[in-house]
Amino acid sequence: MDKFHIQSPKDFIQPATLLIESNIKQLFLHGELWAWKTTFIQVRYALLTWSTHILTSPTYTYFNMYDNNLLHADMRRIEKQTDLLELWFFELLDHYEYLAVERPKRTEEYATPGLYAHITIEKINKDERSLTIIVWENIKKIS
Repeated sequence: MDKFHIQSPKDFIQPATLLIESNIKQLFLHGELWAWKTTFIQVRYALLTWSTHILTSPTYTYFNMYDNNLLHADMRRIEKQTDLLELWFFELLDHYEYLAVERPKRTEEYATPGLYAHITIEKINKDERSLTIIVWENIKKIS
């Protein structure tokens, strides 16, 4: 488990780099509204691709797709697995190298084989966050 004290979005560079160097391609982000979950994903994506593309929160669209290599999802409004089936979520997983899921409900339902990280971002105050990373390995293939 790694912990980081975040005072601005640029402080996300160190934990994002750690995940990239560890070849962790699946991220599951936990935190309340305005915890900077999407901001963390933006920083990581910029480091991966050198892209200045602005990523937006998929809270109301369920998921956003970027450059055919990042699937960014928000599970806040997902109530059951059949909701994911209706949105073709599982079919999309095979087409993206990187996955970032905000507010995951049951990770085991959509984590693909390999390393993945649970990232918790806690809001300390308006300008400070605490970020915790726990890395897991999934060896089960999703059918």
